[in-house]
Amino acid sequence: MSPALKRSLRYIAILGVVAYLVANQDFQNIVRRFFDLRSIKAEASALDKDYQSMRQERQRIQKDDVYLEKLARRDLKMAKPGELDFRFQPPKPASEEKSK
Repeated sequence: MSPALKRSLRYIAILGVVAYLVANQDFQNIVRRFFDLRSIKAEASALDKDYQSMRQERQRIQKDDVYLEKLARRDLKMAKPGELDFRFQPPKPASEEKSK
């Protein structure tokens, strides 16, 4: 058997196997499930990082009264009894004042 014929038969065999795998529904399902699993693992990892971050935040809120007060003032717009809350407009950029 000549080397060219062997090479041709090898290519035909490889092409046949690839065609069988691509056309095979079970193989397609396995590949699809593999990629689904990868994306789910990535999502689980991201959620785990979020969970750890939230857990640290909760511990800090429970232990640090100054931090809790800062969050209450910033996020909930709270003030101590009798305390006045002043709100100022941020200064306008110089370029905006010149155009008027």
